[in-house]
Amino acid sequence: MPLAPFPETGTTLTLTEHGEFQPLPGWLDIDEFRLYLKRVWEARHTFYEDPASGEYTEGAEYGEKGTFRSLLGFDGRLVRARNYAGFIRFGKLTIRIVPKLFAPENYTWAEAMHHLHYYLSWGRPAVHPAGWADSPLPRSGDYLQWQIGVFARFARTVLTSAPYQTYVDLTDADSFSRGQLAVGDYLRQQISTGNWQRLNNHFSRYQLDNTYNRMVRRVASLLLPIAGPESRGLLGEVLESLPGVADIPCTVQECDQLMGSLHRGPQRRLLALCRWFLAGTAGNDEAMNDDNFFYLVPAGRLFENFLTGFIRYHFPGWEAESQSVAYLGQSRGKVAAPVRNDLWLPEKKLVVEIKYKKIIPDPAGVPAADIYQLLAYAVARQTSNVHLVYPATRTEEVQGFRIEIPLQTNRMPVTIHVHFVPVLLPPLAEGEDVTAGSFALLTQRLQEKLHQAINQ
Repeated sequence: MPLAPFPETGTTLTLTEHGEFQPLPGWLDIDEFRLYLKRVWEARHTFYEDPASGEYTEGAEYGEKGTFRSLLGFDGRLVRARNYAGFIRFGKLTIRIVPKLFAPENYTWAEAMHHLHYYLSWGRPAVHPAGWADSPLPRSGDYLQWQIGVFARFARTVLTSAPYQTYVDLTDADSFSRGQLAVGDYLRQQISTGNWQRLNNHFSRYQLDNTYNRMVRRVASLLLPIAGPESRGLLGEVLESLPGVADIPCTVQECDQLMGSLHRGPQRRLLALCRWFLAGTAGNDEAMNDDNFFYLVPAGRLFENFLTGFIRYHFPGWEAESQSVAYLGQSRGKVAAPVRNDLWLPEKKLVVEIKYKKIIPDPAGVPAADIYQLLAYAVARQTSNVHLVYPATRTEEVQGFRIEIPLQTNRMPVTIHVHFVPVLLPPLAEGEDVTAGSFALLTQRLQEKLHQAINQ
């Protein structure tokens, strides 16, 4: 079947995570779109940093598994969201994916993106500018323009305060001495020809035109045409601060190779931002334009990271250990059957398991698999104090409850404490805007709820 005519204006689809199928526009080349998704999946940004090694990783423990089909589900020309949230821009098609916590009849796209930004700002150890950038998200929730602004401001700051320069070894003939005399070259090229006054010097010199600065320059120049007015001026300053640096194509793979040679700090953080933009265009900088861009995050992992980071920041005295390992038993004198907890509080001998699920706030609504998982944790940790934390799917207070299990650990029956924590702002009335103060109140509510839950 031939494609419909290409439209003069774009098409926007808004999908809900794990929601219903919706039709794609008739003019879209499905095969080309799926190929793009495959490429962005392979080059997608590293969303986590391994807390043990400090390295960026997409491994099974901290990243996502699967294929590009994990991003969207297809049925012919129908498409549905899976477990990712964010947006995809492909030509004149924009697909917005809202996390399942935000019912589209209650929350706008901009409100959902403001919440997503808030969760990212607390997530640890998420490698994302929301965790350290000071600039607020615009009212529209336009995350691409926000990221461009963060890159432009941060790149200007880094290049002004700590420009990245590398040493290069050079050998050159001159009438004065510098570095070391290259004796062999001097004898062959100068003495033998009577030019004894010219010295062959071997020396080192700082060079601005290096792989790192080429990467920054390339990303800045490619973002310039699609940036807003303020960011465009900053990107112009970034380009002016890199005179003589070549503007050549670059890839995610080159960025990853360079990342391994940099220590933690502003320069590595700036390179990570470059990688975000390159990955969002399938790792090919030639595709970085107003037509193709990808920004999706795994919603479940994001929520777990958000609450983990929030707890570790607001309650440092709990000394919460993230993703620590315990063992259910032994085999042939060695530990066996490992389990990994979201959070383990050794001082309180308490396990916290975070679940990104919408459930009925009733004991009958708790999935059996979650109960079995918590029982295994109780046995491995030899504790009777285990906690399940779910997001409250409405903004008013939701009461938790206890589930008593007649299983003895440490001579005590296991008690599973089930909590529903506030993570949503009330839907805005028409004409209202999301403000920093709104999220400050949400932070206070969440902090109070967690304190009450863990200390009960």
